[in-house]
Amino acid sequence: MRVRPWPLAAALALVLFLRAPLYGEDSSRPPEGQPVSGVASSALRELRIVQKLPRVDAPWLASRLQERRAVALELGDYLLTDLDAVRYAQVIEVYDQSQWRTLRLKHAATDCALALLQRTDGTTTPRRMVSAPPGAGAGLTVVGFPRSGEDESALPAVFRGLSREGVSGSDIDFALQGKVAMVGELPDGEQIYASAVAMSEGRALGVIHWDDRQSGRFMPASVIQRVLDDVADGAYDGLRRTGIDLLPARHSALRRWLGIEGKPGGALAARIEFGSPAYRLLQAGDVLVEAGGDMIAPDGQVMTAAGAIPLDLRYSLAPQGLRIRLLRNGVEQSVELPKSSYSGPPQLRRSMESVRSYFLAAGLVFQELDYDLIRQMQGSSALAEYRYRYFAADQLNEEADRDVLLTNRLEDRANAGAASFVGGVVQSINGRRVRSLRDLAREWRELRATRVVLQFLNRSDALILGIEEAGAIERRIEARYQPQEAGRVH
Repeated sequence: MRVRPWPLAAALALVLFLRAPLYGEDSSRPPEGQPVSGVASSALRELRIVQKLPRVDAPWLASRLQERRAVALELGDYLLTDLDAVRYAQVIEVYDQSQWRTLRLKHAATDCALALLQRTDGTTTPRRMVSAPPGAGAGLTVVGFPRSGEDESALPAVFRGLSREGVSGSDIDFALQGKVAMVGELPDGEQIYASAVAMSEGRALGVIHWDDRQSGRFMPASVIQRVLDDVADGAYDGLRRTGIDLLPARHSALRRWLGIEGKPGGALAARIEFGSPAYRLLQAGDVLVEAGGDMIAPDGQVMTAAGAIPLDLRYSLAPQGLRIRLLRNGVEQSVELPKSSYSGPPQLRRSMESVRSYFLAAGLVFQELDYDLIRQMQGSSALAEYRYRYFAADQLNEEADRDVLLTNRLEDRANAGAASFVGGVVQSINGRRVRSLRDLAREWRELRATRVVLQFLNRSDALILGIEEAGAIERRIEARYQPQEAGRVH
């Protein structure tokens, strides 16, 4: 492996940075002297991947081939890497014993953005990975491949503590994550890797996913181990998520109103995900006091007996289920959440398919809202971001619809009026509710009216096209753009 040494300036910056105190309400320091163990740096492997990437911004165009490099952690006959690195992969190879060997994608842990690869002749189960993050402020090394080149390099970073915040623009669930802050810059002036692993004292802590060009997060080994344990039976079912969204109850006024003033624990259930194990057993507004016999702290953390790393109530803490003690309208109750493989709303999951579905009519391109689309939009639509995060999780909306967006307009003189609607969420077509992309396509093709009326969320005006006019547009669009059939919904 070719690892570049740290520049002197970057090393000096690291020393100065470490001398400054790091604060933050989402940081948590494990007990001093806790050992860091796990996968050694010698178990890092270089991957070469050929991907067939769909064009999210222009799905009517053919997919493009791209070769990229990535870093993986070797776990026996398995290798663990970033899910984005191997999505849409046509070929995956690992550099081993001075030659490239073919791998196959065995499991994709889409709820924590990890991919588990297996050697074609591998038969063993994944080796266990047990490691704990260092204390907040400790120095780390980030090993990976710059986006601009193929040479592997290493840069200094700082461990900023533990967090349960979701990653912006990602489907990574709210599992416990380690925060990483970069120090220095890559040789080419870039400040981010295409794929990277967080290292501490020669041990790998996890695969990094980036928030921005200077900071990222990694899944700790405790979360990774849940993935490895889950695939022991040959299938990945997902982290058993409870579907509970807690609101901290730190302030005295709120605790007084909830009836828990003067008590050591208790947090407010702000949201219960539709279809989750907690659905119909718990309610928004319940005050949760204990989970599995352990106290729920005012900040929502489950304070286990060990106390080293607080557990996340969003996930089931025991294979047989989870007993929760709560207060509802001042009355103490106890409920048992069943064991379940539920891992969150399916609309937030990334697929591994190389074909992207779209519907094209009258030069208007429609797609379903998902991880790829929200990342492509890069914050251009606050409504889309809100719908992506909450539309399936709100227990008041028991319809598991898939939001459909008007994402593009292929220019034609007769559809110019649709320009202002691009980026909008389709609510109905000719008064019929739109529940999915195929639902929209079917309703459009089966129309018997003389015009198409599309209503969008949060808009009082409608997009109106005549049926004959729409047919003429389609003929011109087909001749001019020649859209691909792969993924096209009719």
